[in-house]
Amino acid sequence: MSSLISSVAMPGAIASARGFPSSRSFDDRIPVYDGRASYGRKFTFSDSDFQELSTWPLYRRGVGEIDPETVISVGHTIGTYQGLNGGRFLSTNIHFVIVLGKPAIGFN
Repeated sequence: MSSLISSVAMPGAIASARGFPSSRSFDDRIPVYDGRASYGRKFTFSDSDFQELSTWPLYRRGVGEIDPETVISVGHTIGTYQGLNGGRFLSTNIHFVIVLGKPAIGFN
């Protein structure tokens, strides 16, 4: 999973009311924000935290991978679309990740 989620923010195709795209391309980079209190502010899942999410610091300044055993929260949408054969398909789109905590031993 971590190789698909990079911490460099890239703009999406279609923005929602909150500024998040309604869908993602397979190669879009997903912003990974640092919500740990020791790195600025503690993310509390409040309305103001979500409204100001784009101002939060990027995890590892936007470079690198998420370490194994890191506690994260994933912001995503789920939608459906009709395929060329007429069947309905599920689309899951990760829009952002928030790092909430890391193991005390073994990782920086």
